Amino acid sequence: MAIFPHDINEIDFRITTDDKPKRYVPFDLPQLIEEKIKTFFRIKNINTGSADLMVDSNNTFYFLENNSQGQFHWVSFYCNYNIEKDIALDLIKNEKPI
Repeated sequence: MAIFPHDINEIDFRITTDDKPKRYVPFDLPQLIEEKIKTFFRIKNINTGSADLMVDSNNTFYFLENNSQGQFHWVSFYCNYNIEKDIALDLIKNEKPI
């Protein structure tokens, strides 16, 4: 998901008002950036998380952090990703008998 602030000089995207709403847009990372994040996760032995990035006007991506627990509900909600459904289906598919 890409978040576009109302004001380009905004410091914290979490601050929002009714008169200055944000735009939340589904977004696919460039393949090279996605591969770098996957490599980082593999090296650090991370199997889940939410990677935060910024991109500047020259299309340069900056890695900010990985939230190891991740938060997906609000991302799923704003972009209609249905992440909850994918997680549930994966859990059912990989269920092991007790």
